Amino acid sequence: MNRVITASLAALIVSVAGLAKADTVVPKFNLTGGWNSPDGSVAEYFQDGTALTWVVMSGGFAHTYSARYITPTKLEGIQHRVDRASGCSTEMLLTLTVVGANDVSVSAKALDSNCDLVKGQIYTSSAYRVL
Repeated sequence: MNRVITASLAALIVSVAGLAKADTVVPKFNLTGGWNSPDGSVAEYFQDGTALTWVVMSGGFAHTYSARYITPTKLEGIQHRVDRASGCSTEMLLTLTVVGANDVSVSAKALDSNCDLVKGQIYTSSAYRVL
C-alpha cells in the first residue's frame, strides 16, 4: 500500500508540474521511433506533443515509462519496473535529457526499496535512435 501511495504521489507531482509547464513547452525534437541502449535493450518511444511513453524488456525486467517535457530538451516522469521472475515492482523518478535528435541521456532515482533497489539509488544510462 505504501508503494502505491508513494508512486501515486510522485506521479501527481510530476503531472502537476508537467501540466503547469506543458502548455508553454515546445519540444526541440520528436523522439518517436526505435531506440537502443548500451546494455542492448531496445525501446519504442511514442511522443504525443509534450508526453512521451515507452516500454523496455531488459535483463529479466519489464519497464514502462511515462514522461513530460519540462523544457524543450528535458523530460521528467515515472518509470515502473517489474521483475519478470518474481513479479516484484518498484517505481523510479525519471529524468531524460535530449542531447540531440538521435541521442538521449537517462537518469532514474528509486522511489522505494520494494525489490532489488534501495530507495534513493540512482541509475544512469543513454539511448540512441535506430529508427
